[in-house]
Amino acid sequence: MKVLTTVMLTGMALLLGVTDAQARGGRGGSRRSRMRKKMLEEFDKDGDGKMSEEERSVAKEAMKAKAAEHRAAILKEFDKDDDGKLSGEEHEAAKEAIKAKMAALSEERREAQRAEILKKFDKDGDGELSKEEREGAKAASKARHAEVLEEFDADEDGKLSREERKTARETIRTRRRAEKDDDDDDDDDDDD
Repeated sequence: MKVLTTVMLTGMALLLGVTDAQARGGRGGSRRSRMRKKMLEEFDKDGDGKMSEEERSVAKEAMKAKAAEHRAAILKEFDKDDDGKLSGEEHEAAKEAIKAKMAALSEERREAQRAEILKKFDKDGDGELSKEEREGAKAASKARHAEVLEEFDADEDGKLSREERKTARETIRTRRRAEKDDDDDDDDDDDD
């Protein structure tokens, strides 16, 4: 029951997060901004950038359905005595499994970032960054920061405001997706 409550509260928080972000002029943390954008993409059918009562209702029903799917999956995996609910022990096992999965995802991201840095800067291919390679990576990072500052510091105060950082993140993310799509298209062309 606690897992169901947690899943339902998470879904409702996401829905309310969109409403709260709208009330504050669309400002919020990057995670909230991503969730708001995702909710709008999926449920803002009239494309006005706001969730109407009808769109919110549709989103709420979709989230209830998703929560029911999550509950069923959690019960299937962790309800060992098949009584349709999680005992304290089963709940703890589910909580630990979810925590381990989240930690693994974080570790995967760190490893992917490390691999990308090595790919770019490990010139001798030994799997480690030498002092010179680290300095090269730091210099490249500083240069990239300067480029981002130059492009997105709209008020020219020498630093990025919350809005400027948000714009930079979204623009860079869009560019990366476009580059990835281009790379995928190139890969498809190679198959011909």
